[in-house]
This record gives sequence, C-alpha cells and structure tokens, in this order.
Amino acid sequence: MRVRAGTGALGRVRHVAAAALVGALVAASPAAAAGAASAPTHWWWDTYGIDALHEQGWTGDGVRIAVMDTQINPDLPTFEGRDLTVAEGTLCEEGESAVSGETTRGAVHGTTVTAMLIGTGEGAGAVRGIVPDAEVTFYGLGVPAAGDGCTTRERPDELSPFGLALQRAIDDGAQIFTTSVGSPLESEAGDGAVIAEAIAKGVVILNSTANPGSGLTQNSLGLINGVLAVSAVDSSGELQTDDAGQPFALQETHVVAAGMALPSVGVTAGAWEQSGSTSGSSLATPLVAGMLALSAEQHPEATGNQLVQALLHSTNGSIHDLTYEPETGYGYGAAWPASLLQDDPTRYPDENPLMDRLGGIPTPAQVEAALASGSGDPQEDATPAPADEDEDAAAAPAPTDPLGPVAIAIAVGVVGVIAAGILTVLIVTARRKRLLQGGTP
Repeated sequence: MRVRAGTGALGRVRHVAAAALVGALVAASPAAAAGAASAPTHWWWDTYGIDALHEQGWTGDGVRIAVMDTQINPDLPTFEGRDLTVAEGTLCEEGESAVSGETTRGAVHGTTVTAMLIGTGEGAGAVRGIVPDAEVTFYGLGVPAAGDGCTTRERPDELSPFGLALQRAIDDGAQIFTTSVGSPLESEAGDGAVIAEAIAKGVVILNSTANPGSGLTQNSLGLINGVLAVSAVDSSGELQTDDAGQPFALQETHVVAAGMALPSVGVTAGAWEQSGSTSGSSLATPLVAGMLALSAEQHPEATGNQLVQALLHSTNGSIHDLTYEPETGYGYGAAWPASLLQDDPTRYPDENPLMDRLGGIPTPAQVEAALASGSGDPQEDATPAPADEDEDAAAAPAPTDPLGPVAIAIAVGVVGVIAAGILTVLIVTARRKRLLQGGTP
C-alpha cells in the first residue's frame, strides 16, 4: 500500500538518504571486495551475449544517457574516442571540479561506473561498455567521496544534488538517467516536481540499492515513485550477502543484474594503471541503464514508460506477464538484454509501473500536472491499447527482427570463465530452493 507524500514520508526518505550518501559506495569499492571469492573478470559480457547484440547493430548509438556520480577521470584510455561529456560545474557547493586526476574513492567509483556503459576495453581493468556508441553526460558531485558534505549548488532549499542533476539532465535532453550514489531529498515541491517532470518527459530514472556494509536496508531513491531500483547478483545468480552470510534481499528492488567480482578502473589511493576486484549494485545499475538504451535505440518511438514496461516483461530471458516478488530481493527478476530486444515496448501502455513506492513522491497528481502544464512532451496518440497478457507468450519477433533464435541462443548462453549454466536459471533455482527449504529468500 502506497503512503502518500507528507512530512512523515519525506522525513523517512531524507533520513535513509542521508545515511545512503555515506554508505552508497561501501560495497562498490575495490577495497570492500578484497575478500571476494572469485577473481575479477568480465563474466557478464558473455553471460548477456553482448558480442552478439553488438554484431546485430545494437550499440546504444544516438541514445543520450546521464550519469550522476562523485567524480570522473575522462582522460583515461577507457574513454578514448567515446562520446563523453563532463557537465560544467559541480552539484555540490563544496566541490571544485567533477574531474579528478587523483585516484580518490569517488573518482575511481565514477570512472568505473561510466566505463561500464562506454568503456573501450583499454587501460586498467580492460572494462568494455555495454553501449559503446551512446552519448553520455557525467554530472559530478565534485567532492572526493560521497559523505564528504554537499550543499546543493543551486536552489539548496528546494533541490537535493540528485534533483539538481536530474533537472540539468532533463534540460540537456537525456533519455536515461542513472545514479549509483544516494542523495537526501529536500522537498516534495522541489525534488518531487523535477522527478514528475522527468517521468512526464519520458526520462527513465535508475538508482542502485543499498549494499551490505552500508548499514542500510533501504536507499532513499528506491522509495521514490518512478525510479527503477537495481540490485546486484553474482555469476551464479546469487544476491550479495550480509556479514552473517545471509542473502541481502531488499524489498525495494525492481530488477537484478550482474555486479559482483568485476574489474575496476583504477584503485583507490593507488594508480589509474591498476585494477581491483569490485562488487555492488553500483555496477549493476549502469548495465541495466545500458540495456534500456539498447531498447531505446531499437525503438526510438517508445516512451520511457514503455521501455520500463518492456524491461519488466522480459526478465529472466523470456517475455511474460509481470511477476513481482519483492520479498525475495529479486523484484521482477533478472534484467535480460536479449529478451528485452525481442519485445516491442510500444505494445505496452504509456504508464509508469513504478508509482507505488513507500515515499509516495512524486504523486500521480504531480505527474499529471507536469503533463498538463507542458512539462512533458508525450507523443500524440502514442499510447496503445493495453497489451493482451494472454498474447504475451505468443508475441514473436518479425522476420526482419535482428535477433533470431540463433542469436538469442548465443545471447542467453553463459560462456564466461567463471559463469557456468544460464544465469537466469540459476537465479530462479536458487530462489526456489531457499524458499522450499524455509530459508531467507
């Protein structure tokens, strides 16, 4: 049941967010993953069949993605020749620059997260991006690490750093907005109105969930209506675990994606020529953003709401009715690019399916007001009749669809060094096994 926005709801959101800003990077730094059981590899690349998707021509070309993070080093080999813009100024009044040549915790984090989208595979970690041809704009807090103190540079009494970054991204024409750092919200009238404008204009918003070690079981932005919350799994489809070894299952999760034992670009307090093992929802989130960008490239006429609908209908490697299991920590399931590209987003209603969050911000009324006032730019007559759920399974790609059965077989097959079997099968199997044994989901 959704709690409508008010002083109490916003207070809970701000409290969680303040802690999240400090703890968001805990499990996503190389040091935090030093004890990882597996050596870092790019197992997700083969798991998702990215080579097959790129060979079919889907590379994110022309799609505009906004990344909000701490700092970035854009002068590394991983970004050479890529369409990367670092927005002028910083989101924090205390920040001097969004660019850092030093391997601060925030710079390594922001650089690695962005490389997951458009990395060349050159330099430390050999990180390759899921959407190498996308247009990425980076909006930086400008401080060395989350939690160093941040006063929003513009309209501090109305907007959080997240709200300011989102507003700038909207104004710059972003189609997808992804952030892997927390941000305390300031007001329903300020931040809520910006989020409502983003939804009305078709901007898809993604945020990483909390990580073990952060001291949190919720991340504020995962409590916000319209925001897609992403958690991380390993190559066996297992969630992260807490200090007691139990699955870190978060009810706010919408989808899960690869995010464990991956290489970083640079090492905190080390050098940019070094790479370490890194894990966390911070890495899973840009991968899901990239999947949505692939779908947006394939279907430029689709709205942001329709892209999210297709993502949730195509989890676990198949197209299906919506199944939401928040108690398991997997939400709607594992985001899966091959099956997503087999689906047509435009057959779904232009309605955001994520408007039932605890925070209640923004309200449906705010979104409707944003549309009515012209803040949004909905496509005329773009909303189709609701898809017949009984026909979902029968929906087959047209003969000219770039992903035929052979490509799908390649795309969903796991051929990495670490991965064995099919990740989505392992996710479902592991989840059902725990539930049947009466363990924690």
